[in-house]
Amino acid sequence: MNDVRADVVQLMRTEAERRSQDSYPTAIAQRHPLGFFACKWALGEGRSLRLHLWSKAFEWAQEPGWEIHDHVFSFSSLLLEGSLRNRVYRIDETPSARGEYSIYEVFYNGSESSMKLIREGVGLKVCADTEESPGTIYSLDAGVLHSSELVSEQALTVLATLADDTSPVVPRVVSAHRHQSVAFDRSPPPDSQVADLLAKFGQYLEDTR
Repeated sequence: MNDVRADVVQLMRTEAERRSQDSYPTAIAQRHPLGFFACKWALGEGRSLRLHLWSKAFEWAQEPGWEIHDHVFSFSSLLLEGSLRNRVYRIDETPSARGEYSIYEVFYNGSESSMKLIREGVGLKVCADTEESPGTIYSLDAGVLHSSELVSEQALTVLATLADDTSPVVPRVVSAHRHQSVAFDRSPPPDSQVADLLAKFGQYLEDTR
């Protein structure tokens, strides 16, 4: 794991240096509605490398209640530092299920994502509930509903993702909220602030090694 940490620190510092020098960045950076900061490096053939930087000091999270979601890619995630609580869910189609949730489909237009209501009166069942610590590898297939909650003050995960011909086309969010549509601006801060954030988390990884 120490080798992975060192590689991630170097990757973040290289990207921070490029952005601070107004060079062409190699990663797509964005604010995520779940409250973390994401960087993505496309590797081709549906594969990508992603870093998720978590902090309770971040202030752009969407209102509570939109945490349950799935992805159009499968992933394996290594928690390098911090603590996260992960839950896995499934739609409960039994007659006795409490239909308190709604399903939304997520669409993207530039830096904005929007959710459109497609189904109401859905039941939901928790299949797994775990708290992840540094060194934990957490994997999920595309289309599996889950949620992640930051437990520690900060956390950092590195993800390997894969989207293929069997992956869903559109991601979903499941929520007890009922709105016809919801939008979120994922635009990142200016490059200088992204550089500072990457440098700060790189130092965080080194200090907690």
